[in-house]
Amino acid sequence: MYKRQLSDKEVSKIISAITISTREDDFLYARDMVIVHLLLYTGVRRGELLGLRIGDIDFSTNTLFINSATSKSKKSRYIPIHYSLLVHLKSYLKLRKMRKTTCEVLIVSSKQDKPYSRYGLKAWVQKYVKLSGVSFHLHRFRHTFACKLARQSADIISIMNVMGHSTTRMTERYLRSIKSENARSFIEQMVF
Repeated sequence: MYKRQLSDKEVSKIISAITISTREDDFLYARDMVIVHLLLYTGVRRGELLGLRIGDIDFSTNTLFINSATSKSKKSRYIPIHYSLLVHLKSYLKLRKMRKTTCEVLIVSSKQDKPYSRYGLKAWVQKYVKLSGVSFHLHRFRHTFACKLARQSADIISIMNVMGHSTTRMTERYLRSIKSENARSFIEQMVF
């Protein structure tokens, strides 16, 4: 049984595995870092990740558009782009351009100018589970994102909207893994 959210140490191990295993291939490094940062900083689902198009990135507002056609909730939404993700996106897009990639889909195969497939993403997970020593699946990144937002004091409605949930009940299911001990700092800062 997998734990729900990834610890900071587990995230570091996954990123280190990507860095070490792709050091000979700039494009692969850039693409895999974009994948992990999209998962960490947007909480997108697998289908949403694979359905992202270059045109879904708005660099003028630093937002990412999630199309209703790829969303489980069938609702479009915008997600603010974290600075770290922005840096990786720009690097990746620059390398795509150098390779003369014409595919409209954001995440592409490293071997062909084609969209990354579900099978490719499954192999990506298996590769980095083995290399990092961290047992994870893509949905753990979604839990990690939601819990991190909650720990940063984001209100449940904001979390619900960015996650693409239709009710707070769904969002609450993601936040169950936050232990009461995590409230310590908030309790200690209370003043009456």
